[in-house]
Amino acid sequence: MFNRRVAAALTHHLSAITGDEELKTTAFFVDLVARWKELITARTPLHALGKRNKAAFNAALETIDKTTNVFKTMKVGQKGEWKPSQTGVKAISLNARRLTRFYLEEENRKFVKLGDFTSDPI
Repeated sequence: MFNRRVAAALTHHLSAITGDEELKTTAFFVDLVARWKELITARTPLHALGKRNKAAFNAALETIDKTTNVFKTMKVGQKGEWKPSQTGVKAISLNARRLTRFYLEEENRKFVKLGDFTSDPI
């Protein structure tokens, strides 16, 4: 499950107990995807993208971009094949950036709730 609490548990508890460095990588991935999903499915102003808080806005865009880059460059399975989920994350992220720019810059909205553009759970 992509949940920030799971990532914290992997980072602080399991890796400290086992000393397994791979758990830190897994925790990074779980946390990144959880933050990305939180932004992409945002349906409240609390998690919406807006320019009122520039630091939070830039951090949100950085999360979307970082997630896209991780999915574009990651190797899945022993053969390192490209998977449909990678295409999905790339497409969703690209459209999220386009919608954000359109509504904030061209429509002069105060914020964008990206979850309003989805009808299915991601």
